Amino acid sequence: MSDDELRFDFGEVPADPDKPLFDPDEIREDCLALIAEARANVANLVWDAGRLKYNRILFPHVASWIPDEQERAQLCFEFAQECDRIESLLAA
Repeated sequence: MSDDELRFDFGEVPADPDKPLFDPDEIREDCLALIAEARANVANLVWDAGRLKYNRILFPHVASWIPDEQERAQLCFEFAQECDRIESLLAA
């Protein structure tokens, strides 16, 4: 194998290494969308126990990319409240 065949393509290397590799606004939108989806999960229970568990694990990791610590904590708090509500509905 040649050296060219062993290289991995990681896409473009950012010109500014201090610039974040993510857009906090997009992350925020994703978090808010997931909270809205959880709030809409009322009567028809679109989330089963597995989906609830998955989202409980996923959400804090996604939210961790939001630079403002207070905003991140508030979003996690709101999401946890919705998860507790859904868990109660699933138990009923």
